[in-house]
Amino acid sequence: MAIGSWFRILTNSREIFYKEENNASLGGIITNIVLVHIILFIVLMAFVLILLIPVLIKNPEKITDELTFGLIIFILLMIISTIISIVISLIGIFIASLIVFFVSKLFGSLGDFITQTYLLSIIWASSTIVNVIIAGLPSLILYSIDGAIAMSFGNVVGIIVLIVLMLLSIYYLYITIVMLEEVHEFGALKSILTIVISTAIMVVGLIAISILLSFVLSFGLSAMLSTIISSMQINLQTNEIGEIGVMRYTEYTSPEYNFHIKYPENWTVNETSEGVIFHSGDDAAMAVSVRENIGDMSLIGVSKIMGVQRLYKLREIPYEGISQDGVKLNGRDAYQIITIATIDTQKVKTKEIFMVENGNAYAITYSAKFEPIDIYSKYENVIDECINSFSIVGSRGEKELTISKMRTHETIKTSGFSYELYLPDDYSQKKSYPLIFCMSPNGNGRDFYNSVYPIANRYDHILACSNDFSNYKAIDEFLPQIYNAIDDIQRRVNIDENRIYACGFSGGGMATYVVSYFKPNYFTGLIVNNGAIHGNLYDVDMLKQMGVKKVALICGKEDSIVSCSHMRNDAKWLNSAGIETKIIEFDGGHEIAPPDAYEEAILWIES
Repeated sequence: MAIGSWFRILTNSREIFYKEENNASLGGIITNIVLVHIILFIVLMAFVLILLIPVLIKNPEKITDELTFGLIIFILLMIISTIISIVISLIGIFIASLIVFFVSKLFGSLGDFITQTYLLSIIWASSTIVNVIIAGLPSLILYSIDGAIAMSFGNVVGIIVLIVLMLLSIYYLYITIVMLEEVHEFGALKSILTIVISTAIMVVGLIAISILLSFVLSFGLSAMLSTIISSMQINLQTNEIGEIGVMRYTEYTSPEYNFHIKYPENWTVNETSEGVIFHSGDDAAMAVSVRENIGDMSLIGVSKIMGVQRLYKLREIPYEGISQDGVKLNGRDAYQIITIATIDTQKVKTKEIFMVENGNAYAITYSAKFEPIDIYSKYENVIDECINSFSIVGSRGEKELTISKMRTHETIKTSGFSYELYLPDDYSQKKSYPLIFCMSPNGNGRDFYNSVYPIANRYDHILACSNDFSNYKAIDEFLPQIYNAIDDIQRRVNIDENRIYACGFSGGGMATYVVSYFKPNYFTGLIVNNGAIHGNLYDVDMLKQMGVKKVALICGKEDSIVSCSHMRNDAKWLNSAGIETKIIEFDGGHEIAPPDAYEEAILWIES
């Protein structure tokens, strides 16, 4: 982070945002806010001295103990007000950014909250300092010149300053639109809509706060706070722990998901659409949830989409990871994660065990209060016995797919997934073929036909294009659809399992990194057309986990959304993870590349 970025965004905002994305952090946000207030404090002190020193030089007799004491009190008050202003500004920017981030998600953003907030803090810092300079400098100049001249030009200068400030506000609005495009992979229209809707929400929020304050003043602050605090408690009580004594168990078998588990006899049972939850009477709970048709997703991948950590991050609940290890559950491979979260003034401990069986994912979760009253340990041994009783009692089975006659193009559509399947003209069941699996940001698999199929056909590759993935879908929704579609393709046609490539344009290009991360060592290579690495994957170890050997990065020379310079920087990250890369540029903007670019990519990635 550099103060220079506050001013450079005025001339080259897109490039500066691209560079600063890599510096995004909570510390950077705080630094931007604090630095602005320190600068304003210094400027104000300097302005006071500029006004005061000439008077004191001419009238030294006015320098008295009372004046000195008054200056000290003034400085102390300014320091206190600056600290308060910093806190208010931080709260304000985080609330505003949270609203913007929430609205952006409605438009399918895959952006990162911290990155967005950090870049917003740069825009805020820049606009604050620039506005102070433009508003304050003319006043200072007028003050220093002849009084009559100042009187003559004062009104004119004031009008000019007002116009300049209005134009600057419009320009900073444009800079904010550029920032949203960069962070969330949006076009200008979605960015504008995000700003408009967010502003409307903030206005409504301010009105609601005004009404709430009126209510508080009318009915008493203490009563209001008591009501709010009571309603926010998440059923965490402080009753004393007693001895369990001899525990009896009851058997539970899910008719929907065909699993069996025992649970404490006196616990209540609540069946849900995803499984079942068992509750004690003192804030402990055990749950079994099921996610169907996830293919052969890794256990780590399952934990990412089903684990409680995702909820903690979404709701910004502070937590710490205690352990995460591979374990055995009745002879089956499983993955265990233990975390402790802080909710209000209490800590909640959670144990999660994930396993995959017959293409379905199972998560067994035990969660209970840990501090200040330790309910977790009270039931830990009991719950471990319940967890060890877990078993799969049957399988709903799966229809084997057969095709009486292979056609060059088919649209495959099931209740769980949909894709376009393109075969080479001379396809033979006796031969194995490389697979290129493409994803479009708008969920239309046919987008790739003109650019990719001619090349896939020429070099005997099978092309499949998802109709499920789009920028508007959450990761835990589209991942199972993608993996299930690829599994389905492998049942239908002969695929060379060592030559499976993920391909995508724009948000689909970003998705290639995501599907590779959650299914390590599955995709041999990636073809990324005008797409960026997902913000959460800018980590060398995470990129290594993909197990990808090569990534071809195709970029339009005129693309202002995911520029070639952005993709060259992505290439550096990939190279740091030991992944070979090739940059392929074409004449065009943010669009699916022409066939010759894909031909170069496919030939290189197969070399």
